[in-house]
Amino acid sequence: MSRRSPRSPQARMTFLEHAEELRRRVIVSLAAALVAAGVCYAFHAWILDLLLAPLEPIQERLGERQLYATSLFEGFLVRVKVALLAGLIVSLPVHGYNVVRFVFPALQRRERRVIAGSLAASVVLVCAGFLYGYYEVVPLSVEFLTGPGFVPERVGILLSYDRNVFYLLQLLLVFALVFQMPVVLLLLLRAGVVTRRGLLRVSRFAIVGMFAVAALVTPPDVVSQVSLALPMVAMFFLTILIARIFRLGDG
Repeated sequence: MSRRSPRSPQARMTFLEHAEELRRRVIVSLAAALVAAGVCYAFHAWILDLLLAPLEPIQERLGERQLYATSLFEGFLVRVKVALLAGLIVSLPVHGYNVVRFVFPALQRRERRVIAGSLAASVVLVCAGFLYGYYEVVPLSVEFLTGPGFVPERVGILLSYDRNVFYLLQLLLVFALVFQMPVVLLLLLRAGVVTRRGLLRVSRFAIVGMFAVAALVTPPDVVSQVSLALPMVAMFFLTILIARIFRLGDG
């Protein structure tokens, strides 16, 4: 009897099997996010200190505290929001793994190596996106938006504790997600949804789209937008190069 190929009709999953697999993957992702959120909640003080550090130049410039809570329960809500969003960031590689295992349940050995490398890169890219956003873009954004060009020296700055901490964490989440673009492109190339030649043909439009996305998800200043768009463009072409090395998306 001939050995069944992973791609043979007999090896295909039924609708109920797909539904069960989807349910299992969703449960695993939710569990990972909740566990990560619980850990982040335990370290909320350290995370808040990390998030508030970029606002210290404002305090040093004005010589007073600039974050204020406007309700009795705001402190608790900030803790919960920070824990949930930080947990989502930390658990991103787990979600990526579950998506890959659901979309591609039967992988050949060579493909498993490519996917495993992509998921390992996903962890690195989450960290790279977070660190790049935290150390490069956020300080530039805070300095630009609160500088004398927008806020005169005789005007004080009163910042909401909840809104600004949540904004900073959302911005870092955006960077962590945007830096997953190479992994997404590699998966699309592997699935045959796009080809390398197709990506190169639309590269000019893709670059414009990346700058548009950067303008939407970053503060309204050119420095922050360019700081996000340029890495996106670099990752786009680097992904095409990696796909060529592994012969993905030949079409």
